[in-house]
Amino acid sequence: MTNSLGSENFPKSLGAIILVGGQSLRMGRDKSQLPLGDRTFLHEIVRKIAPAVGRIVVVGNATQDLDKAARELKTKQPTVEISFVTDQEPNRGPLEGIRVGLKHLEPLCSHAFVTGCDVPLIKPEFVQFLFDRIDNSTAIVPCSEDGKVFGMSAIYTTNLHPEIGDLIERNELRVSNLAKRFSAKRIWVDELRTIDPKLDSLMNINRVEDYENLLRKIADEDR
Repeated sequence: MTNSLGSENFPKSLGAIILVGGQSLRMGRDKSQLPLGDRTFLHEIVRKIAPAVGRIVVVGNATQDLDKAARELKTKQPTVEISFVTDQEPNRGPLEGIRVGLKHLEPLCSHAFVTGCDVPLIKPEFVQFLFDRIDNSTAIVPCSEDGKVFGMSAIYTTNLHPEIGDLIERNELRVSNLAKRFSAKRIWVDELRTIDPKLDSLMNINRVEDYENLLRKIADEDR
């Protein structure tokens, strides 16, 4: 299933993938549709990353009502082209979502920023910071000094999808494999603090407690 919204005056060679098809077992509900003021998590993330890209693809699973999400975004965020697609191989984790998203974008974009639907505090400057560091590497990946790889907040060349398909066939499903296996440029988190001091762009909202703390934080900041 694919739906598209209109777009103009954006960097056409750069895209973004938002993964919304996770099971959300710790949250107990679809994280992409969690309310955040008058927006959902998905809408907030689209709003934050839209200025840096020419088009966005939202990748979900076959059980989700992506048509409903498409209708809502069409009225709230009409200035960026958004497509909605579903995993082709279910229960293969985020790697399958990344593969499907890159394949969808390859005819249109050279690179794509990948993120989940659970980072509503992501900063537009964070996305642009990574795009500004594109070179001949197949990936631009944030990493911490202790070896943690943030493969779900990274940039990949869109032509990488066949090799990701090979990993999936071998049941090598860890997203961190992308940075370790391919020619990835590593961006250390201390460097990212220059534009995102608290690293909010890497903060996942996974549990009910995380969501409640987020709402309290936003309420405190608005006082």
